[in-house]
Amino acid sequence: MPDSRLRVAVVDALGRPLRARGLAAWLARVAPRAARGRATVALVSDARIRRLNRRFRGADRVTDVLAFPAEEPAPPPPGRKLSGRYLGDIVIARGRAARQARREGHPLATELRIL
Repeated sequence: MPDSRLRVAVVDALGRPLRARGLAAWLARVAPRAARGRATVALVSDARIRRLNRRFRGADRVTDVLAFPAEEPAPPPPGRKLSGRYLGDIVIARGRAARQARREGHPLATELRIL
């Protein structure tokens, strides 16, 4: 049976699960009802997002967020059975997000939701 909802994993740069104050649950809750499948949000360092930007966009700079839509369904990791189509990855620079949150006068959790 296909997955009947959006499932979001929030991870660090190494793919380890993070507690992000309900970010995954919030994203799944506010997604359109038709949203189905799995997505990953990676919270990484500014240096990591700069390297990703340089590699995939040819831009040698830090951005707050990068999105990588899945081109093909990804197989599940060894030993795990995952259901639903893999939608892609969203990568957020933690340092940049924290600076933007301070500048705008709201909590980091709010900035992560905006991004």
